[in-house]
Parts: sequence; C-alpha cells; structure tokens
Amino acid sequence: MRADLRRAWRALRARPALTLGLLLTLALGVGANAAMLGALDALLLRPPAGVRDAGGVVRAYVRQRPGGSPQGVLGYPFFDAARRNARTLAGAAAVWTVGDVPVGAGAAATPVPARAVSGEFFGLLGARPAAGRLLGPADDAPGAPFPAVVLGYGYWRRAFGGDPAVVGRVLPVGPLRARVVGVASPGFAGVDYARVDLWLPMAAAVPAFYFDGAFTSSGSYWLNVIARPRAGVPAARVAADLTAAYRAQALAARSEVPPDAQRATVVTGPLQEAAGPAGDTTRRLPLWLAAMSGALLLAAASNATGLLLARGLERRRETAVRLALGAAGRHLARAAAAEGAVLAVAAGLL
Repeated sequence: MRADLRRAWRALRARPALTLGLLLTLALGVGANAAMLGALDALLLRPPAGVRDAGGVVRAYVRQRPGGSPQGVLGYPFFDAARRNARTLAGAAAVWTVGDVPVGAGAAATPVPARAVSGEFFGLLGARPAAGRLLGPADDAPGAPFPAVVLGYGYWRRAFGGDPAVVGRVLPVGPLRARVVGVASPGFAGVDYARVDLWLPMAAAVPAFYFDGAFTSSGSYWLNVIARPRAGVPAARVAADLTAAYRAQALAARSEVPPDAQRATVVTGPLQEAAGPAGDTTRRLPLWLAAMSGALLLAAASNATGLLLARGLERRRETAVRLALGAAGRHLARAAAAEGAVLAVAAGLL
C-alpha cells in the first residue's frame, strides 16, 4: 500500500492542472457542505450553550389573524399577563435586543452588543455564572441606585483579562451607571446565536434605551417571550392558555391594538428560532438549505468523477501494458484506490 501511495502521488504530480482541478472541486464541495451543516447544527440540532433542558423551553408567537404568519415580537403587557395568569407554565421570561450600547466614559466608550432581560430569564434557562451571580427578579425591580449588569464571558476575557475582581465594579453603560454582579458561562448567548457582551435588567434598560411607555403599551411589539411549560402539559393547552392571556390584555387595551386582536392566537415553537412554530413556512428554509448542500456535494462528486474518467481514458495504453506484463485486476484497482485516497485526504485538508 505504501508503494501504491507513492506511485499515486507521483502520478498526480505529473498532471498538475488536472490534479489542481480535482482538488479545488472536491475542496469546494466538502467545505461548503461542512459550513452549511455546521450552521444547521447550530440553528436546529444543538441546544443553545449553557441552557438546561432546552427542549423544555418554548418561544411564543402570535398570529394576528387566522392563517397569518406568526410573529415572534410581542408587547410587554402580553408577557406580564402570561407570567401572571398562565396556569400551564412553570415560568415565563422576556428578552429584548437592545443593540450596541457604549461602555465607558467619553471618547473611550466602546459599543458592545447588549440584551435586556426580565428577572426570570436566567433562572428559567437554568444558566450558571462563571463568576459572581446572574440577574434575578430583585434586579428587575425599578428604582435601584446602580442597576445590575452581567458580562458575557468573551467580553470579560477580552476587555478585563478574565479578572474576577471586576465583579462589584461600577461601569458607565450609556446613560446608566451599572454595577457588575457576575459573568455568564462560556458560550452562553441566551436564546439566540449572536454574541452578547452585556446583560441588563429590563427595568433599567428600557427607560434608558427605549421609552418608559413600552411597559404599558399594548400596541408596541419589541420583545421575545419564552416559557417553560409544566411537565406533562400538552402543547395545545399551553397555546390555548397563552391565547387567552393575549386576548384578555388586548380586550383591556382596545384603543391600542387592531380591532381583530380578539381573534389572534398564540402558538409555541422550539427554543431554536430557526425552527419556528409548527406550520410556519420558515421552518422549511433549513431543510431547503440541507437539500441544496446535498445537491452541491453531488455536483462536486460528479465533476470529480468526470475528470477521473477522462484521466482513465488517457491511461488506457498504460493499463493495457500493465495487464500484458501480468498485473492482476486487483492490483490496478488498488492503485486507483490509492490515487482516490491521496486526492480525498488532500482535498479534505484544503
């Protein structure tokens, strides 16, 4: 086999243009598939890092009219009604994508991506801190002199060198002065896959970076709601309970919501946002991406096969001479397999 591999390497070096074409074809096919399947794994298959029992957590979506597309951005009054009145839930939490907020004073301030969460957020997900503690319900109460803030693990390492003494320090965060109470676990990004450097309590972040009335406005849709249903409760009962909560708060705020809000329904879907709720057409997108990656791999393989067949036709005389000199068919097959192995390893490395 070693001799076959050496001969295969020499034969491939003797045809550099053909070898380069084969390597590029296979490398693009394998590399594109690896990237696509890696994205599908992160979006659909692998649970978010640092979340306990991610399969037991659902997202809430609302359909404003029968047959309409579900939307995952909801108003705070619905979240408040859901966590207070939904008997089928073990807990509910909300998260808002604040965007980039400046950390530091004056010209030295650096914008970092931040999320604002309700006090139940970290407890609902079963998250654990890498240092200090995480936000709790007491941190989400208005009126704290120094709002609490939790640092993302990567930001803690980049900006503070992983120094545990940063816990307790007061940082300028936009118009706020926030006290660092802890550091999230490595890789923890909550319920999505974007990098998060700061976690702020909603009671402090919304007045500072949005507007005070967001907590009471039923017509403002700006946050994502997640929930952990009670054990053994069917998804249909959870959806019915959330729908009742949504319609009740819509009825109480008739002047702020569309007239057909009383016919709206709330549905639930997996924690992975790319999966969407049942019946949502966006759930098909990852499946289409997987099919496209498979088609790309087949195209790359067929192109490589065509190039190898052309090379085989060029070597008919060489093969005939080897057979005339007594080479067995299995030896020729082994030599061809050696060339394929060299190409596969080289293309995989590339």
